[in-house]
Formats: sequence, structure tokens, C-alpha cells
Amino acid sequence: MSASSDRDGGDSSIHVSDIQSIPARLSARFKGSFAYFTIRDRLPVTLTRVIDGLSRKISKWKIEHNEDVAADAIAIISKLSKLRNEMQTNKAIEELNDQYEDVSVWNDYVKDADQLPELERPLKWFTASWLFAECYMYRAIFSAITTRQALIDSTMKMKQRYYNRFLKAYDPFEEQKYKSFNVDDQIFPSVIELATNASHSYENFAQVLQFSLWGNMFDLSLFSGVDVSTKLSTQLKTMESLVLSNDDRQTCSYLEYLIDNVPILERRVDFILDNTGPELFFDLCLAEYLYRHNMASTVYFHVKSMPWFVSDVMRKDFFWQIEKMKATDNCSIMAEFGGRLQQHMQDNTWQIVENSFWTTCHDYNDMSTVAPDLYNSLRKSSLVIFKGDLNYRKLLGDRNWPSTYQFCAALRSFRPAPIVALRTLKADLVVGLADGLSNQLFERESNWMIAGKYGVIQFCES
Repeated sequence: MSASSDRDGGDSSIHVSDIQSIPARLSARFKGSFAYFTIRDRLPVTLTRVIDGLSRKISKWKIEHNEDVAADAIAIISKLSKLRNEMQTNKAIEELNDQYEDVSVWNDYVKDADQLPELERPLKWFTASWLFAECYMYRAIFSAITTRQALIDSTMKMKQRYYNRFLKAYDPFEEQKYKSFNVDDQIFPSVIELATNASHSYENFAQVLQFSLWGNMFDLSLFSGVDVSTKLSTQLKTMESLVLSNDDRQTCSYLEYLIDNVPILERRVDFILDNTGPELFFDLCLAEYLYRHNMASTVYFHVKSMPWFVSDVMRKDFFWQIEKMKATDNCSIMAEFGGRLQQHMQDNTWQIVENSFWTTCHDYNDMSTVAPDLYNSLRKSSLVIFKGDLNYRKLLGDRNWPSTYQFCAALRSFRPAPIVALRTLKADLVVGLADGLSNQLFERESNWMIAGKYGVIQFCES
């Protein structure tokens, strides 16, 4: 049982005034926690896969390009191997050494580590906050690929060059991301039909919202064979019991309020995206539903500016997926939908937004000070939809809140606009649950918080 399993104190309802101090952040210092398992096992495996992926490509790059490209890859592998060793031996986390726009944000955090709470010091892999350590690894991978490297040439003279002349745009997770999206899955046409042609009702909205919630955790094999539309509604009905906190009615009512009370040109919805693949597809279906029913006149999609947490959406992934949909030759409804999405982008009614804040270690309570321009932009939104587990962790500060603590209260000062979080549970923190539910789930399934089986739809009106 994880360190979070005994957090509830009998599961009595807990409100803002009941919390005397802000809970500690999750950390690998707590052995047996999912954070500990992640730093000890999961992150080294991720690094090993990146290293192996580069190693497999060296011979091919040597043939197709030149020796320099292979040397570039070897230099990156060396840095990543060093990073893995430092993680596994719990070394101090060092400042980054690159020129990317956010480097001062990271290095200021490292330099000011003595100002962190005691339970987040020293800044080593197994004692720093889990949020910082995990985010740092992905940022360090990016740094290893793009940083300037000092090399010694054959005359033993030091020279400087970027070893990213070829690999500077290398995404070590690209193949994995693109393999996750199969345009031929039989469920997709039914969801497109729901998003593009169904009339608005609470029931239809709730179905589209649930697909966006479950994203790539949705078992598409359940819909193989015939009679997909019937299976669609039946399976979603079955999965409703797995949504532990469900504010879909409040979300729907709020969006209907926008139609009646907010001028159409002021109805803006922001998606803080999570994964490429089926999840992005379902997010696009939700966006189309909102757009078609005048709940949003503009839609902003916030993507990552670097490879992040393996499967997170980057700008190139977003457009790759739309092109993949457009190019399908055996499903006309998919191709038409891809064309419709491309037209939205060309019309600028749908827009891509990049901001380096999304790939820092800061939780969202820090946004107004660390990234005030981004925060002020979100204040113009009618609704901000946060997708996935990491976004949820950052909304809550990755803190050990009681499971019955109110979602809005756990956001603390982060209230730029009305918010809805669609999250499948893959980390041992959650709020907004009914009294006694957490204990009941632990009695049945010790890993219920990390298995990806359960989800939440949680709304907070600013």
C-alpha cells in the first residue's frame, strides 16, 4: 500500500478551513510510494529505451548521412547514460547547461534549493519532489539532444560545435507516438458522427466528454466487430461507474449558460493537451462538438514545445495526426473530418499555442508569477480543459491532499477561468471523492490510484 493509502483519516468530509497547512509534495523519499517506484524503476527504463533507440539507429545514420551524425548520437548516449547513473545512485541534481529559453527557470530552482521545504531537500533524485525530479529528467533528455558540446579534435585542440546539426529536432518518442494512432479503428467513425452530426443534449455531450476522458486508456478492442454504435453507448454506460467524481452535468450546464449569456465571439475554450494518438483524436472530437454547437467560437490547443513524458502532443504531432486522418483512403468520414479540422486551423478559429511553462517543473499555482503572460491569456478563456494525469498533478501541486478535499480548494490561487479536469488516475493523489470511497477502493484494489482504470471529471467555476 502506498504512502497515500492512509491519508483519509476515516474519510470524513474535509473542507478548506480544516487544512491547517499545505500538504507535502509527493516524493520518492517515501519508500513504497508510486513516486519511489517511478524514480527507482520507471524512469531508468525510459532512459534505457531512449539510449537503445539511438544505438539502433547509429549504423543506419552512418550509411544514410555521415560519420558526424553517428558521433552526434554517441555523444547524446554518453550524456543520457551519465544521467541514468546519477539517478540510480541518488546524486545531486545539477543545473542545466544549454541555451533554451526556459533554462534560467530551471537553474533558478536548482540554485534556490535551500529555500525549498525540508521534505523537498536536498535536491537529489530520491529526496526532491517527485514532480521536479520527473520533469527534470525529460528536460535533461532535451538538453542532451540540443546542448553545445566541447569536443577535442585530432590535433588535441578544444573546439566548439553543436552536435545537433542533424539531431537537433530529434524526438526520441516519435515512433512510439505515431504507432499509437490507427485510423482504421472501428470506433472512430461512430465518435466522429456523434461529434459532427448529433444534436446537442446532455447525453450526447456526456458521451463525447467521456471519450476525451478515457483517451488512449480506452480499450478499443471492446468495439471490434459489428454494431459499433450500440457497443459504444453500452460500454460507456458500463464505464460510468469508474468515474469516481463526475461533474459532467455541471460542465454541460455551464457551457449551455455560455450560449445564452456570452456573445459568441467571446466564447473561447482552451485545451491543455496530453497524449498524441487516440486521446488527441477524442479531444478533437470534443472540440468539434463544442464548436459546432456554438459553445466555443475559438479553440486554443496548448501543446508541448519539446518531447515530453513520452507521448505528449507537440505541434508537429498535432499536424501529423490531422494529415494522417485526411490521407486515409478507406474511411471517408475520417478523411472528411481531417479536412474539416484542417480548415478550422487555416481559418484561425482553432489555434496552436506553445509556451515553455508547460514543460517546467512548476505547478500551476506558480503560473501567475512564473508565466504571467500565459496566465493572463487563460483569463480570457470561457473554459480551460486540462487533460491527463500530469496536468492534474500540476493543478493540485502534486501534494498529498486528503481524497475528500474539495477540487476547487486544492487549486488554491490558480483560478484564471472556469476549469474542467479530465483525468485517468495514474498517480497516487486525487481529491473530490465522496466520504468513504477511498477506503472502499483500497479494500478491493490496492493499486486503484495508479492502474489507469478509474477517472475523474472535475469542474471548478472561477
